[in-house]
Amino acid sequence: MSKRARILLFLGLCALFVVSGTAAVTYSQGFRFDVKTFTFQKVGAIYIRSFPSNANIQLNGKVVQNDSWLLQRGTLINNLFPKSYKIMLELKGYKMWHQTVAVKPSLVSELNALLIPAESRDVPAVSTPLKNFWRINQAVLHQEHNGALNWRGVKVQGTNVIGWTDDSKKLLTSDSAKKTYFWVDLATGSSTNITSAFKKTGGDPAAFEFSPDPEDSQKVLLVGSKYIVLLDPQRNVTSTIAEAGKREGATAQKVNRLQWSKATASSRANFAFSEFDAAQGTSTIVVINKSSRKPEYPPSPALQGKTLKMAWINSSRLMVLQDDGELYLYEPSRGDVRAFASDVKDFVLNTDRTMVATLERSAIEVFSFKDEDEYWRFAPPQAHLIKKLLWHKDSEHLFVVYPERTRLLDITDAALENFEEVAESSLVEYDEEDNSLFFIKDDRLREVPFSS
Repeated sequence: MSKRARILLFLGLCALFVVSGTAAVTYSQGFRFDVKTFTFQKVGAIYIRSFPSNANIQLNGKVVQNDSWLLQRGTLINNLFPKSYKIMLELKGYKMWHQTVAVKPSLVSELNALLIPAESRDVPAVSTPLKNFWRINQAVLHQEHNGALNWRGVKVQGTNVIGWTDDSKKLLTSDSAKKTYFWVDLATGSSTNITSAFKKTGGDPAAFEFSPDPEDSQKVLLVGSKYIVLLDPQRNVTSTIAEAGKREGATAQKVNRLQWSKATASSRANFAFSEFDAAQGTSTIVVINKSSRKPEYPPSPALQGKTLKMAWINSSRLMVLQDDGELYLYEPSRGDVRAFASDVKDFVLNTDRTMVATLERSAIEVFSFKDEDEYWRFAPPQAHLIKKLLWHKDSEHLFVVYPERTRLLDITDAALENFEEVAESSLVEYDEEDNSLFFIKDDRLREVPFSS
């Protein structure tokens, strides 16, 4: 080989090295050549998890192999150029799922597709025609059309269900016609008339609103306009824990115009109550320590209007909804009240209380307490008709309850492409342990089981 040929070969190899090296670096950095635009572009990916996991996947109409198995819960579709893609999932026995996904350079768009069963099924354990029902500890408390309550085959006293304790040991019911309250032991189904017990202590049941303390299966909370009382039904003992306006420096005139609202919230350590000043049209939040029965912190700054609902996020923060639609975040230890959302009709916290969904007159908003950048807003059809919201246990889906029907909302589905009906009823309860939505249809209890 001549000297000139060797030089040319050397230069060619150098050029090849530069080109291949550049191509390798470009490839490793996520660039791919797009033949449609004749440009190099950084690619992204889509990661899909479906429930059930064995759904058939299509990307822009082309079949994609589902790579889900025992050690890998989802399927990664990579090397996608930045643009929008149509994902479709199909599985026999389930409604079709589809969503448009925007792929961005160097990022993975994650989808968690909760497929809706195409058909619901009867709950064979309950064959009686039903008026209403409640799920308690994976069992059904149901109400017949004559008003009778039945718990695991045992008739329960009362015609209205007020609530139960978090440990599912005690249930509070009432009979509105007889104006009586009953404390029900859910282990045995036996009922105690606590109205009689309260009367024996000198109290007037008609002047109080009864509610269970979710954190204490031994106590019933009674909220009157002036007094808040704890009743121990087993011992027939009452104790006053708060009197409206009764604190140091309060004038008799101010005490007379203050009254408690019905909104309460209970944590392990504290009660939260709302004190309404009728003359000023404002409310203040009072936090009482359960052990000492004394105020834990000074009252909150005044909030406009009357308190409709309160809920503890954790031991130090409280959500407060007023009747003018303003929702506040209150930190009692700091005396700090922050406006959180407006035009709110109701709110619901997810199971671990890291997120809140607000039902507004024309929208649904979802907030994360862990990351303030995580926020979603939806304008569902006929939003003004929505009655309530229920969280699915994955904290990524909400059951949206309309009159006569319930739909499923994926909070990552901004365009509401999968805002599908899941039950033809508004009498619905979601059970996290069973991962099923239960509802009444044609007087029968039915179930929509979801895959975990």
